[in-house]
Amino acid sequence: MADIKDGVSNTYLVGEKYLNPDTYDTGSDFGDNEDVYSGDSRDIVRWTAWNSNPQSAAEYLPPFQDQPGLDLQWLFGSAHAGNFGMAFCDGSVQSINYSIDPEIHRCLGSRNDGRVIDGKKF
Repeated sequence: MADIKDGVSNTYLVGEKYLNPDTYDTGSDFGDNEDVYSGDSRDIVRWTAWNSNPQSAAEYLPPFQDQPGLDLQWLFGSAHAGNFGMAFCDGSVQSINYSIDPEIHRCLGSRNDGRVIDGKKF
């Protein structure tokens, strides 16, 4: 807990992941084709940005609702319309809108960037 410098209520712990619906039943999505013991892989890890200090919009990784034909293996998301579920380090679970500001999403995905996010922003 001491490593979560931005506060446990302001930091993602785990969340729903984006999957291509075309592969729900096949196990062929590279983001969902291995077991839990695979380690640091696309099955387990999701990102909110490519680096800790994005310099352009292309470096953010916004959440997406699952969409047929679209492979986005590193993103958070779900099949739910409008939002996806995230558990925070304090144990709370929140519904996060897909339209969350990309910078807010990035900050919530970092435990020690020095930015404490107001809960009303997400």
